[in-house]
Amino acid sequence: MTIFKIPPLSTSKGYYLDDWKEMIWEGGVKVTEKNRVIKIAFIDKNGKLFGETKVPPNYKEAIVKTMDSSRGYAVRLENPKGGYLWVGVAFRDRNDAFDFGVVFQDEANRNKMYFF
Repeated sequence: MTIFKIPPLSTSKGYYLDDWKEMIWEGGVKVTEKNRVIKIAFIDKNGKLFGETKVPPNYKEAIVKTMDSSRGYAVRLENPKGGYLWVGVAFRDRNDAFDFGVVFQDEANRNKMYFF
């Protein structure tokens, strides 16, 4: 998995993996859930943390699929000093990218409330 610096989002265009040219990190991703809170951590092969974020209840505020590829996501990372940074996440394997996206969809479906 590779992380890219991404250009600012145009309001109507969406994110495109093909626009991401500047690679800034390579490693793996760890997604955990505890007490209904999902966290994403990007960790290199030596166990060093690149960045992490808590996923909000509406995951689409922090995880956005690219328009042109099933392997890419824009992810909002939290800055420990405040604020956040959007990065581009590109998976080499489509199955890994699919599994990454399904984690958030499944949690969102579990949190839906139904009234009868």
